Amino acid sequence: MDEIIQLIDSYVSQLEQYNKILVEDQVNLQNNLRALSEAFSGARSGDVQGFIDSAATARDLYSQAGETVYQAKEQLAQMRDGL
Repeated sequence: MDEIIQLIDSYVSQLEQYNKILVEDQVNLQNNLRALSEAFSGARSGDVQGFIDSAATARDLYSQAGETVYQAKEQLAQMRDGL
């Protein structure tokens, strides 16, 4: 049983690290989007709008991935606590 708990703890730790990376990447992407939108505001905004839209989609996917990883971590922790 101890081996199972150690394995689960290892997975929980890995998921915490993945979530941290996803959140950092999401924040960086959001900041880059803001800077790009400000730099190309006005008449030139159409020049990069497709890229901005794609980057916003990527940001949203990072958010969804982070939520999925967080939920997986929580479920594993609950399973461990139930052992």
